[in-house]
Amino acid sequence: MSARNEILQSIRKGLKHQTTNAPNENYIDNLAEHIIPARVELSIAKLIELFISKAEDVSATLMRCMNKDLAAAVTLYFENELPDKIKVAPGLSKLNWGDLAVEFGTCVDADKVSITEAIAGVAETGTLMCASSPETPTLLNFLPETSIIIIDKMQIMKTYEQAWQKVSQRSPLPRAINFITGPSRTGDIEQQLLLGIHGPKKLHIIIVERDLHDLKHN
Repeated sequence: MSARNEILQSIRKGLKHQTTNAPNENYIDNLAEHIIPARVELSIAKLIELFISKAEDVSATLMRCMNKDLAAAVTLYFENELPDKIKVAPGLSKLNWGDLAVEFGTCVDADKVSITEAIAGVAETGTLMCASSPETPTLLNFLPETSIIIIDKMQIMKTYEQAWQKVSQRSPLPRAINFITGPSRTGDIEQQLLLGIHGPKKLHIIIVERDLHDLKHN
């Protein structure tokens, strides 16, 4: 019997709702299979297109690049008017940042631009999942005005269920998971949409072709 079923059986006993029927260990897996919407049953290429479309619908900008062109992609995003400093997640310190003025660590109030990575993307909503850790401090996702988040194309999943399943395989589990769907937004009393009130005003997503941690200095 799995640990999960042992916990459920203990709860049943505590509630005095004991049953002689053994729990179906595949119940949750079967349920998850049934609730996956048909619109995300796509090839990898089409799944990435759906993710891009959904993210653009919520005011994110996106770019795809080859692994070796990551620094060039960031430069292109700023149209060669590069910021004086870009705060980058410590977990990305081994990547080749070229001539970009990067500094590794968490954010402070003065930081205007950050770069970090997502552990998964959800195609059905264009959502990024970012894990808190010493390698990817949470403030990088929320404090700067411009947030750049990198994701490996193979990390783009069909649904939240699939993404959570991938997260559950991490060891140790992240202390927190942040769901990011577009830049920060709110509506005022007249329901006028405003961006950047409670977080980044701009969200730029860079989809790379292979595992980020293969992108090391030569």
